Amino acid sequence: VTSLFVTHDQEEALEVADRVLIMNRGRVEQIGSPEEVYNKPANPFVLSFLGHVNIFHGRIDNGQAHFTDGSTFATLPDASASGKIAAYARPHEIDISLEPPPEGHGTQARVEWVHRAGATIKVELTILDEPAGSNENNVLIVELPRQRYAQIPVEAGAIVWAVPRDLRIFADYQI
Repeated sequence: VTSLFVTHDQEEALEVADRVLIMNRGRVEQIGSPEEVYNKPANPFVLSFLGHVNIFHGRIDNGQAHFTDGSTFATLPDASASGKIAAYARPHEIDISLEPPPEGHGTQARVEWVHRAGATIKVELTILDEPAGSNENNVLIVELPRQRYAQIPVEAGAIVWAVPRDLRIFADYQI
């Protein structure tokens, strides 16, 4: 039986649908299986529509992504690419480290608060090395499994490194 189900409840749509169509202001942004639209979003709108995302702003030069806080998270396959970029990571795709990560693939931040209720531990961070006068969002939300948090039980005020495990990089795009 074919049916059409219209909803703004993203979780419900991803649970019951075989195919999902995501629209923005009357325009189709992406059509695909729930797994495709969640794991391989066509653009930042689709990515942010399906849940909270953390955004890192920067530039790409010769295939290397450089971010406003001085970190370098990714080397891109297109070594000739250059220009403004925005990289996106969901809260569960970021880890926290007490030590600087290898090769500068992380950003230093201060823990603002820790929410320990629920299946995951939510940690709000403020990026420390944003340039003066930067208008970029310097707040990161991180979700850690309880087992991981037990290994690094940080508290408000602690200085840590936020290390994205997965970044989706797009040419600078306004959502």
